[in-house]
Amino acid sequence: MPDLHAAPATLSLPDAGGDASFAFLPHDTEIFGVPCYRFAGQVQPDGNGAVSAADTARGCEVMLTMKVEAGELPRWQGVLDRNGFSFIDTELTLSGTLVREHRRPLPDGVGFSDDAALVSALAPDLFRDLHSRFRLDAHLAPGQVTTFWNRYLADMVASGRAWALFPMAQGRPVGVCLFAGNRDGAKALDIQLIALEPQVRGAGLASALLAHAVAMTGITAGGTEVYAGARDAMNFYLRNGLVRVGGVAHVFHAWLPRTNG
Repeated sequence: MPDLHAAPATLSLPDAGGDASFAFLPHDTEIFGVPCYRFAGQVQPDGNGAVSAADTARGCEVMLTMKVEAGELPRWQGVLDRNGFSFIDTELTLSGTLVREHRRPLPDGVGFSDDAALVSALAPDLFRDLHSRFRLDAHLAPGQVTTFWNRYLADMVASGRAWALFPMAQGRPVGVCLFAGNRDGAKALDIQLIALEPQVRGAGLASALLAHAVAMTGITAGGTEVYAGARDAMNFYLRNGLVRVGGVAHVFHAWLPRTNG
């Protein structure tokens, strides 16, 4: 576990338009066990003592996250590549009208609940194979990724920034669908994640979750973000009414220093 007190508050990468500044993320660092930073903008060097990522990366792993305009991708790939960080994946935006009714009958005894307390009753390893940029990163152990998503789900629901819908079987939750925002007065269902236990996959339960959310809220507009490498997830959302929105308006990168020098 990195020493949270020893990690610099800011990292910087040299760039022609001014140093690219990254701010320390204690919460993510605590979960992943590697120092995590988010892009904070470009600044002109002013001698304020910001530590360069190139220096900090020597002998330790560092994760950087950022969103940039799609047209700026080649430039940023060059900047980060020169500083020893490797590209992980691209985020795509989907939007559309969700299918109102699931097409397959549910197994006997399967229902739904929006009881937030069920977060603590989910299987601890539910997110072990969730499609995300983290899953594609060999630097991160599966346990770290699972810990992140468990914490993310619990924090989002507890803070009121999201609500969860749970498929129930034999009296316990066998998965979850997380929606960002407060459902009262929302204009669209912003889908953050869907995860199901292996034994209930393939029965149409994920589609049924979305249809039930539409029935509960009366909201048919939906949207989500998926990673280009997660083709199964992309196809699922396309089958359920969403479409890719134009080109890639924004791309999201996760970067870690190469281990092979």
